[in-house]
Amino acid sequence: MIEFGQSIIDALFSEQQKQVNLETAWKTKKSFQTKWGRAVAIKADEKGLSGLAFQKGYELIIGVNPKNGYHGFRAKAQGKVDLTEIYQKIKEIEPEADWFLHQSKKLLLCGGDVAPKARKSKMRLEEMVELVKK
Repeated sequence: MIEFGQSIIDALFSEQQKQVNLETAWKTKKSFQTKWGRAVAIKADEKGLSGLAFQKGYELIIGVNPKNGYHGFRAKAQGKVDLTEIYQKIKEIEPEADWFLHQSKKLLLCGGDVAPKARKSKMRLEEMVELVKK
């Protein structure tokens, strides 16, 4: 019984720590406007930032993970964002990187847990932001 209780306490502590890490990373964000609405750009390695952004009313999150080099654009599933035009621009700018546009047109990624061997993007977060501001 004590072991079970300890495992619950450990799980709760782990979740609390994840939340603290998310909030700390969130403080480094840069908010801006797009034709679709509010967007946020962030350089962090925390999982869960997309959910937090959408919860706070953002339509789009642009992220770069400094630890593994993954880059991505993630739009709210119910929103009007279509990343096709951004994908086409990126392929012209950076044809050597393995960018992937999801069939939903709401997810544009270069690298990730399902594609760890993808040829990584060299774009800076600021360059990615400029693509959606235009």
